[in-house]
Amino acid sequence: MNHDNDVTALDYLRKIIYKYVEVDDNTAILVLNYKEETSPLQSRYRNYTSGLLKTLLSNTRSGSAQRQFGITFSSFISGVLVSLVFCIIQVILFSILRNRLTHIYQPNTSLYPNKKNDTVASGNTEQNKRSLAKPLGNKPWSWIKPTWTTSIEECRESGLDAYFFLRLLKTLSMFFLILSIVIIPILIPIHYISGYKTADIQSYISQMELNDKLTNDEMLNHLPYGLTGLDKISMSNISPAHSNRLVFHLILAVLLVCFFHHVLLRELKYYVSERNKVLTGSIEASSYHQNVLYIGNISKDFNKNKIEYFCESLIPGCVEKIVQLPDNWEVTKALGQQLDRLTNQIENRQLDIMLTKTFLPASKAASYDLPIDYEKRNSLARFPLYQFPYMYHKRVHCKIKYHRLVYNWKRTLFLLKELINGNMLLGFRFQRDKEAKWFEPGHLEWSAQQIIEKKQIKLDQYMKKYEQSLMQQEMECDVNRKSSRQAFIVFRKVSFAHIFDQMLLSNKDSEMSDDKALGINPTDIIWCNIQTINRPWALLRVAISNFLNVAIIIGWVVPVAIVGFVSQIPIITKIVPILTNFQDLPEFMSKPIASIVPAVTLIFLTEGVPLFFRWFSVVKCLKTGAQIEMDVQKWFFAFLFVHIFLVVTISSDISVVVETVVNNPINIPHLLGTNLPKCSNFFCSFVLIRGIAYFGGNLLQSKNLFFYLFYYRWSNRTPREKLKYKLNVPCYQWGSLYPIFSVLASITIIYSVIAPFVLPLASFSFIFVMFSFKYSLKYQFDHKNKSETLGKFYPQALMQLYSGIYFLEACLIGLFALANCFKLSLFMFIFMIFTISAHFQVSNLSKSTIKYLPASLASDEVQHQQEDFKLRDLEPKTHKMWIPLDDNGFAISDANLWQLRYNIEFTHQNAFVDKIGKVIVVGNPYD
Repeated sequence: MNHDNDVTALDYLRKIIYKYVEVDDNTAILVLNYKEETSPLQSRYRNYTSGLLKTLLSNTRSGSAQRQFGITFSSFISGVLVSLVFCIIQVILFSILRNRLTHIYQPNTSLYPNKKNDTVASGNTEQNKRSLAKPLGNKPWSWIKPTWTTSIEECRESGLDAYFFLRLLKTLSMFFLILSIVIIPILIPIHYISGYKTADIQSYISQMELNDKLTNDEMLNHLPYGLTGLDKISMSNISPAHSNRLVFHLILAVLLVCFFHHVLLRELKYYVSERNKVLTGSIEASSYHQNVLYIGNISKDFNKNKIEYFCESLIPGCVEKIVQLPDNWEVTKALGQQLDRLTNQIENRQLDIMLTKTFLPASKAASYDLPIDYEKRNSLARFPLYQFPYMYHKRVHCKIKYHRLVYNWKRTLFLLKELINGNMLLGFRFQRDKEAKWFEPGHLEWSAQQIIEKKQIKLDQYMKKYEQSLMQQEMECDVNRKSSRQAFIVFRKVSFAHIFDQMLLSNKDSEMSDDKALGINPTDIIWCNIQTINRPWALLRVAISNFLNVAIIIGWVVPVAIVGFVSQIPIITKIVPILTNFQDLPEFMSKPIASIVPAVTLIFLTEGVPLFFRWFSVVKCLKTGAQIEMDVQKWFFAFLFVHIFLVVTISSDISVVVETVVNNPINIPHLLGTNLPKCSNFFCSFVLIRGIAYFGGNLLQSKNLFFYLFYYRWSNRTPREKLKYKLNVPCYQWGSLYPIFSVLASITIIYSVIAPFVLPLASFSFIFVMFSFKYSLKYQFDHKNKSETLGKFYPQALMQLYSGIYFLEACLIGLFALANCFKLSLFMFIFMIFTISAHFQVSNLSKSTIKYLPASLASDEVQHQQEDFKLRDLEPKTHKMWIPLDDNGFAISDANLWQLRYNIEFTHQNAFVDKIGKVIVVGNPYD
């Protein structure tokens, strides 16, 4: 009976409910239709609060960003303040740790390039070495002024990729600042005074015609009655009675697009000019092997001499040398990796034996005198690095005070580690008297010497393997090997390499012409892709990679859509019993949480995605890390635009967008016009919070700090590992950085007319981020990036901004149509066609000039001494075993023992173990 009553009630509701419109969280319009069989159609309209039927009739297709529709200005500020407080905490931590962990926060103040002309006639090289960055003061805030006064021109030393990234931030910040000055004084007053009044609502409803249901639905869906907070200064607040004022939006949108094209053409021209200056040697900058052309799938009848003859016949004297890969390069590389691995195992095992001899004899008291006067010999050590582009210097304290408590603590940690690793069990053995009877059991005995002997047996095995690997490497080098079907042609000028890269080198599609790479850096080669791959298999791998990229973009919809659920703190507290206590949170806490949680959650959901795109780019047979980063930039931008903008804007159900695009693309403007204005508040807060979060995070480098404290500090034990970590200054992966700010800029362009308040927020955000990158590029990150592209990310990032332009125009077309301003909608549609035409023209004109050096500049090219092209990964490797010295003489005695037994060199240069077992490195082992 209850079931029948429920069915009857639902049927009754279906009959009388004509339309339900949810204006905001506190206001809704419920249109009821009462029909009487004996009388003509009569309709009555009544307004009810949305609380009664909100759960039943809520629109499930609303994007999660629409949840902030109607947010008050105080809630917006409170959410931003939470992010600002967290950012301030990060900056304070950075300022405190900067002088204590210099190898993380300012390594460039103690690193300097290894230049041959740094010496002087007196022979004193120490006074002429200039570090990559001037040392900063010791005060916590002494980094602010030097960073603020640093010009982006000074960051050219970090490569054009870094320089143009800063220029992108600067250009976008100035672009949005100018738009703010022009648009905000015009549109915000119009938005504020053009809202609905009570009389407008009554007049509007009285003119509705029930026979035209579609028109009524569209108009009711956009009835901005009772808007509050930031929505009062957005386009959503304009009522139909003031629709004639939308002409200002049209005019300003046209001016914005024209100004965008002006900036775009100016920046593309500037990029080409600066890149050409580097390639021709007009400015002091490394061209990063731009004179090298890689050719794969060389014809079988083409050997090294024929390739050189072919090039010389076209341009005499153009070839400097040709480096062909040997057919056994995979074996050579594997042997080199094996030698590196064995070297690391030998040095770790020998250090382990030394520490065992130092710590295990409990009866031996520690002496607290200074061991050897290393501090006199290396008080300010600057040393050249073997196979490293930089030099590193480290101050060693003149006086080291040892304390027995510290020694005992170190010894306890060592014994605990030995116990966990099972090494303590190696010292146990049964001792039995040889003269005793057979039935008498032996007694268990523990000996530290037993542990040392067993460790030495393991070390002896590593030594044998290392010696065998050296012999095998010599055999591989002595045997005459044929060259493979891959070669690196080193030209005398960069322009020659660019000319031959544009030539069709073979009449067969599968040979030479389709497998080329210009400006390949030998240290940036993806060796698993440097091999002859037949064309069908290569095409299949590209197809698989593209499929996986699309699958990531589509499959990530589900976790990103959850952002909308996470942002609903009140709903979660009601659904999850354990969180019911959070319902009573005070307003000053609940509002900031509800505002900041969706934006922060969206940031975390997108951080790990570039790793997948890089894996899939390797599958695509790309030859260098630079090519991979360029490919990642394209796909990551598409991913971010879909998930940061489309999914949270339009709907968590991506099928709605696909269905509209495929079946009825003419409704795309209507779809955008319906959804975009409701999301303006979310993206205003997101753009600002993203900039604030990136500023603090980029300075603190939480990931590097975490890995140092909990991994590298404990795993890097030997002098070689410690030195490598100190010198392994990180580099930015630009393929995943440019898209972040291209998407933020595109979103700002989309909302520049709809919600102009986003413009100054975006300008401030980009300036904030640029400030942090000026510090990190100058003081924290490597000045040489092996995946350097000479700024090719910049024009690609600028062209990606067209997505924001198109969505702005499409949204305005829909908004004008919904406001019955069809003339404005038609004009914007025609203007959008002109924009598409301009896009194709700019793309076609700039494609060739961006990629290649013009032949007209070949005569102006200045020939600098190019860095010698060597495949160091394939060169024979030999290592000196680097063992730190100790006061007890264990290192020297053990080294002499192993050198007598094996043909392996040992060195103790610039490394020693102090009394508490700490390994100290003051120089390079090859000095």
